[in-house]
Amino acid sequence: MTSKEDDNFAEQAKYNQTYGVELGKTIMLYEKSLDTKYHALTLDAQGNWREALTVLSQVKEIQRRAFNGKEEEPHVPQLLHNIGVMYASKQEYKKAIDAYRTSLELQRKLTGDMNAGVASALMNLGMAFQEVEVPRHDRAQFLYEKALDIRKVVLNPLDPLTADTLHQLALTQEKQAGSRLRRPGGMMVHRYEREDRNRYHSKARGLYWACLAIRVPVLGDTHVDTIATLFNLGLSLRNTTLFGRALWVKDQLKTNVLGLSQRVLARALASMQTTVGVFDQEDVASCMQYLATVELELLNWSRAMDLFQSEFDVLSNLFKPGAKFWLALRNGVDVTSKKGLLGEALCGKGMCLVRLNRLPEAIAVYREARKILRGCRVVETTNKIGWGSGIAAKMVAMKLKSKAKKLMKGRASATQITQRKVGPRIMDLLHMSERCYHATLKRHNQLVQLEKDRLLQLEAEKKEAKRLLRLRPGGGAQMKGGSKRK
Repeated sequence: MTSKEDDNFAEQAKYNQTYGVELGKTIMLYEKSLDTKYHALTLDAQGNWREALTVLSQVKEIQRRAFNGKEEEPHVPQLLHNIGVMYASKQEYKKAIDAYRTSLELQRKLTGDMNAGVASALMNLGMAFQEVEVPRHDRAQFLYEKALDIRKVVLNPLDPLTADTLHQLALTQEKQAGSRLRRPGGMMVHRYEREDRNRYHSKARGLYWACLAIRVPVLGDTHVDTIATLFNLGLSLRNTTLFGRALWVKDQLKTNVLGLSQRVLARALASMQTTVGVFDQEDVASCMQYLATVELELLNWSRAMDLFQSEFDVLSNLFKPGAKFWLALRNGVDVTSKKGLLGEALCGKGMCLVRLNRLPEAIAVYREARKILRGCRVVETTNKIGWGSGIAAKMVAMKLKSKAKKLMKGRASATQITQRKVGPRIMDLLHMSERCYHATLKRHNQLVQLEKDRLLQLEAEKKEAKRLLRLRPGGGAQMKGGSKRK
């Protein structure tokens, strides 16, 4: 860059510092410094460490020019923060992490550690670590905890920013609990043992409660952030009971946790339905589904049936012309999994109808669920299910093919259904709907036959009673005599 260009850039940088606009050249030079840094790291990895040191020495000079030689000025950390936000919006998270780190370093030099700006930089850096190709949830947790310690000191105890930190930290705990690893054969397994997973989930629930203690008084129940915390807390409580069952856990304890989950999810759903137009209807349907499963566990069949029906209605509206899923389908987006949600809602409703002994209605519902799930799109072969190659994928393909042969026996070629690339979940739903339909139909036919047999038996008993009456001594004569007197 020539001296004339340097002068022009200095004038532009001064204008940027004064008005906070036209940051193109600043961003360009900063990006150049990052490219230089990556080049130096590549040289070092190749063993050319002398050349790497030479290249690395150019990084600070380029960054100094980017900020007009005044890195210590208060506006520079904010400028770097904005650059990091720009990279994050473009999903260039490595560059965003570099920008956030530099911003954090300068902010600490200017204000010390106990500053709201430092906490914000820590939060953004943690979020970037969660979005990289291999998420660093442990690193994000460490940064969130540092940010929480600062915000508890420098902010008001009921500041919404503190609640934001608690919510993000809880999400990080849950993501660590649910993280999985792929074994060499292709099978996915949990990273942590059950005890460690339970500990993460327990910490997450405690953080959600602490977050609600701030958000409810300050923001109210109908604020989008409060509803998000309510939803996540209710879902965590539900999953604890449904997927964390153990023989030594008392039934009363399970019921208490389920009841708490029911109240929290119902509260979240009521707030979602109150704030019309704010929430995606797909999220509303998800809340209905999770609450319905809790009602099933509590044996509230009518309430669960109404929720499954409401979920089906909400999702069906999203397939109407001009709605979300209709537009996605028009744009070539695969919405097979969303159709699966329709079938799942109907299967849940059918289950409730069976429990309520309304078998004819259940049969009609299961028949509709089968129709929807069979209508999922058809492509090439089950071997292309997105599980990668290996033993696991072959096992899945074999299971799907064996299920298909059972489902399609006497109706169509088995290869027609094995060509459905709908994934194991949709195939399991189809298998369940088929099994429930035939089981319910069989039970209904049995009950109808039992009722017919009962009526026939009553008719036979009446005929037998009349026959015995006629055979009784004097019975026939009285009847004849009576007819003569007439």
